[in-house]
Amino acid sequence: MLILAILYVLFPLDFIPDFVPILGYGDDIAALLLALLIRFLSHAKEERIKTEILGQARDDKGDNIIDGEIVE
Repeated sequence: MLILAILYVLFPLDFIPDFVPILGYGDDIAALLLALLIRFLSHAKEERIKTEILGQARDDKGDNIIDGEIVE
């Protein structure tokens, strides 16, 4: 996604041409910020999932012990 945003910035055709004051570069900046946000959120979600999986694996150790007595 980040590569597509960089290509959009470098591509000569934009939604708003670059010669339009302020707004011309605004769509380029918005595309880059959106790509960075998506990348950051997907990385954060991946780290959270890893943490949850590792946390569950740690919680499961030792919890499966069954204590009891044999009655004959």
